[in-house]
Amino acid sequence: MDITKYINKVLLEPNYYYHLGFSLNFGDIDVFKQGFHFGQFASYKEIGDGLYVAVRDPLGIGKLFYTETKNGEIHFSEKFVDLFSYESSIYSVPAGTMVKIGKGGKRELIRNLGIIPEIDKTLTKDAFELENNPSVEIFKKRLNDRLDAIFKTLRGLENDGWTFFIALSGGLDSTIIASKAAKYLRNARACTLDLGKSEDSEKSQKIASKFGLRHFVFPTNEEEILKALEEAPGLCQDFRDFNVHCAALNILLASNIKNYIQKSDDVDNNKVIVLTGDLMNEFTCDYAGEVIDGVEYYRLPKVGKKQLQNILIRGLDTSDREISVFKRYGLKCIQPYAALYDLYDLIPESVLNMDDPKKLLNSFLVDSEILDFIPKLKLRAQVGSRENMGILGLCHYKGISNKNFHENLLDKAGDKNVEIPIFAGRYEVDRFI
Repeated sequence: MDITKYINKVLLEPNYYYHLGFSLNFGDIDVFKQGFHFGQFASYKEIGDGLYVAVRDPLGIGKLFYTETKNGEIHFSEKFVDLFSYESSIYSVPAGTMVKIGKGGKRELIRNLGIIPEIDKTLTKDAFELENNPSVEIFKKRLNDRLDAIFKTLRGLENDGWTFFIALSGGLDSTIIASKAAKYLRNARACTLDLGKSEDSEKSQKIASKFGLRHFVFPTNEEEILKALEEAPGLCQDFRDFNVHCAALNILLASNIKNYIQKSDDVDNNKVIVLTGDLMNEFTCDYAGEVIDGVEYYRLPKVGKKQLQNILIRGLDTSDREISVFKRYGLKCIQPYAALYDLYDLIPESVLNMDDPKKLLNSFLVDSEILDFIPKLKLRAQVGSRENMGILGLCHYKGISNKNFHENLLDKAGDKNVEIPIFAGRYEVDRFI
């Protein structure tokens, strides 16, 4: 099988994954060793009277819920709020599985979509401290080759008329995506939100210029942010501030991209893909709390880095801050780092404990002169800088909290008395309502 066509199918046509897996019984080992099965997909297919097969990606990026009504009908949806009207128990298809679902609460595991490791356990702290260590060089080569393969596929899509926008925040993750886009795509466009002379905007303009990318700065203001915050909980299916803030940012970005392409003569409105740098922070534990006026936000559990990595990755099961948001505006979204999960999964705690592990693991992917433009301490998932604290600062000073987002989400469900199905970073696999 042509691996580039496989990536294309997995990333852009989620239903294809089901047909591939079912017909080949997941036996194409050469494809699986490439690791591209860590895409973003969730789909189902009826295989008999009231009997279904459903599949969901290992990271849980694709969302898929189902419920059985009192008369025995089974209904599926990407959004759990859409199923509230049936007044029946709602279930989440477990991430990383293919399951058979039937009447009477039947759910039978067909197989797990587990990880096939590509790196060995010699990738240690000591290995990174030695120059030209073979284990480190192998890791870097596989990482670079994997990204190159993805962008070669995207170049084929560009030849078929797709247009790419890179969500460029000025941080390392999105800069790497922009670097690969500049290398492989002829007409990629970078775009950045600006809350008025923000560091994100200033850095991103310099980075895009270095890469020779067309760059659009979309201005925004507090009124637009507050409006996006109203829409965000329903789109991201969450009430926790970090994910809602991320979703609000992407709403603003998506709406500006949509407005641009509607006025553009050289873009097919139905063939637009947004590339983001999301997921790398989970892989490398590159998150930290933020404190405003003595109040800590985005608090993390006080555990070891490897356990924290597992918690953050597991939390993707309930994070819907990108795919659904861009889909709402008719845009497809691809997170290239989703295809690198296995390369980071075996990184030991000794490496995650090193200073700035994300830079240690990934900075070789961009020229050193570009690294000088990347902020040393970036405000996460925000529009703005540490001077105004972006969306987080606005919510803090306006008194907008998780409680408001929780009420907002339940309003969209039409019922304030139901439970929200998020437990310890995951959707409850068994009944959650």
